[in-house]
Amino acid sequence: MPDVRRCPRDNNDLYAEVLEGRVEVDRCPECKGVWLDAGELEALEALHAHDLDGKPAEAILSDGETVSLAYKMAQQKRMPTGLCPVCLTDLVHSEDEMGSQVIVDACPHGHGLWLEAGELDTLERYFASQHAEQAHPKGLRGLWAQLVAEIRAGLR
Repeated sequence: MPDVRRCPRDNNDLYAEVLEGRVEVDRCPECKGVWLDAGELEALEALHAHDLDGKPAEAILSDGETVSLAYKMAQQKRMPTGLCPVCLTDLVHSEDEMGSQVIVDACPHGHGLWLEAGELDTLERYFASQHAEQAHPKGLRGLWAQLVAEIRAGLR
């Protein structure tokens, strides 16, 4: 295991950043991507679930943004994944099947997920828009948990 975690994109040292006052993640100072250790996505989800309820869908994710995200997703599929900052194994592209237009790069050994700059915010906004547009029986927490499960299942 490396002493210093490095960015899978540009190999810069990652620095610790606390999100929502509770969850420590690793961020790249150059590309602004974020590494989430195993369990941190779920921890952020738990903190965000109540924050997103009640926001209007149109203020969260527009159709134009969805098209732009689809283009970015297609480009990202062609990018190399980089190495896991924890075990230095090649990361694996993982695409959720719910249509969020976000591809995460996941450690095949379950150490965590790499999100490009802005993708964590995009995931949060996507789930908020889904929650507002349709009363999902599982609620926002269930949608987020379903995405996490699908990402992890895609690695098998």
